[in-house]
Amino acid sequence: GEEEVRRHCQAEWVILRPPGVYGPGDREFLRLFRAVRAHACPVLGGGRQELSLVYVKDLAEIAVACLTHPQAANQTYHVAADEVVTTRGLAQGIARQMSVRTVPLPLPLAVLWCVCAGQELLSKLTRRASVLDRQKYAELRAAGWVSATSKLRQELGLTCATTLAEGLAHTLGWYRQAGWL
Repeated sequence: GEEEVRRHCQAEWVILRPPGVYGPGDREFLRLFRAVRAHACPVLGGGRQELSLVYVKDLAEIAVACLTHPQAANQTYHVAADEVVTTRGLAQGIARQMSVRTVPLPLPLAVLWCVCAGQELLSKLTRRASVLDRQKYAELRAAGWVSATSKLRQELGLTCATTLAEGLAHTLGWYRQAGWL
């Protein structure tokens, strides 16, 4: 998609590359919140995978700022909070927000692959979408997904304002208010 924009778009454009986006209304992170509520702390591959995340409000504000910033024209930017978190640290942060204790639930990569492959097969048989498949397995087993946001900060002076703890608290509050948790 990005190459098509660069090649064919006659107007000015900006490409934003967010990592994992979380916040109110997000169903992907809801699964982790529910696991933590059940006192489980899923640990993939030792829980050391480093992640960049972005709170949805920060992403929206940066998107709007990029649309009006002349220097952003025809540029590509990674958008993420400066704070990098491990998968284990993310689950522990959610547990702190929920005031619950969790028990580490190690998921060896071989087991994770079987679950992902099984979900992919089930998805094809039932013709219902699944979050887990072999492509998702490749993402989950990577050493990390850390975004370099220095270009966004240096060229446009833009950074994400919401800390991970604040974003998790807002997300948890929304999930509870919406009756999802």
